[in-house]
Amino acid sequence: MQWHKCESDSDAPKNRRLLLIAQPTNTTTDVLAMTTCDVVVGHWDKYRAGFVPVDVPNVPAGVDPVLKVLYWSELPKLPAGISLRQIRSLEV
Repeated sequence: MQWHKCESDSDAPKNRRLLLIAQPTNTTTDVLAMTTCDVVVGHWDKYRAGFVPVDVPNVPAGVDPVLKVLYWSELPKLPAGISLRQIRSLEV
């Protein structure tokens, strides 16, 4: 797996899911969340104009998790017979 540094949102592809090392951008009360990275599967959301996680466990209703991407990588090839659901906001 090869990681690519992401200086700005324009550095990462916006037409597919990616493996991201990222931080939340809109968490103002959680200092730990703003200084710690997570590895998530995410995609570009044209409606939010930012990268978002595909699935966000334990996020309260009303929280809109836009991510600051530090590094990105392509997802590995999926096993035969596996298909992923479409993401409407993935359209660019």
